[in-house]
Amino acid sequence: MAHAVVLATNDVPKALRAPEVTSRALLPLNGRPVLARVLEGLRASAAIDEVIVIGPPRLQEQVGGLAGIRWLDGEDDVPTNLRRGLRGLGLSTPVLIVPADLALLTPPLADHLIDSHPRGVDIAYPLIAAEEFATEFPTLPVRPVRLRDGAFLGGRVILVKPQAVVMNPRLLQRAFQGPLTFTRLLRLLGWGGRLLHGMGLLTSRAIAARATRLLEAPCQPLYGNPPALALTLDSQEHLRVAAEYLLPAGSAGRRR
Repeated sequence: MAHAVVLATNDVPKALRAPEVTSRALLPLNGRPVLARVLEGLRASAAIDEVIVIGPPRLQEQVGGLAGIRWLDGEDDVPTNLRRGLRGLGLSTPVLIVPADLALLTPPLADHLIDSHPRGVDIAYPLIAAEEFATEFPTLPVRPVRLRDGAFLGGRVILVKPQAVVMNPRLLQRAFQGPLTFTRLLRLLGWGGRLLHGMGLLTSRAIAARATRLLEAPCQPLYGNPPALALTLDSQEHLRVAAEYLLPAGSAGRRR
């Protein structure tokens, strides 16, 4: 079985700030905090044994009513929060790291991620084909990383085994200085990786191989993931699109 750690300390994007919204986790999605939907999706996953939320104590009161969730106080420092969430978990147990505003997360999607984690891999990062994202969400901006093997967006989640985090605290600090995106991971590879990218020679598997050497932990990209994995609530349009997709089938205003 696997675990899920939800990081619920991210600041609210400027375009979505309101007096009653003090965290991305509390952004209202069809009348409910987005965190409530994320937690329901994880709890209903057949592949996830435990769900841990790292965030301010008030979140439990404002979301509340969900059984089987372990709540831990969080700080502004994401690496500290991540280490806190992983503490006490088996070093080789797969853990799904999820942002609190991954609005379209469903139990089947969580199952898919856990089931796709390759045996023997410590860090797995899902990639989404940029063309598929643009087709699924035509009104949202697409800023892909263009590699020799395709144009990709990074999923907003990552699968790790705690042993990889324990072994690499400094790189972890650099990786989480901002939102976890494929572009940020590319920057961590140093000038050699950026040079190959600029020459059009860099592939997603080459990035994984470079990361494996840097981290001394097996890393691998995951392909064939749905566009929903790259949608978090970054703007009013992201919020509108997510709300529309969650309307019941046949509802007025639902695009599909």
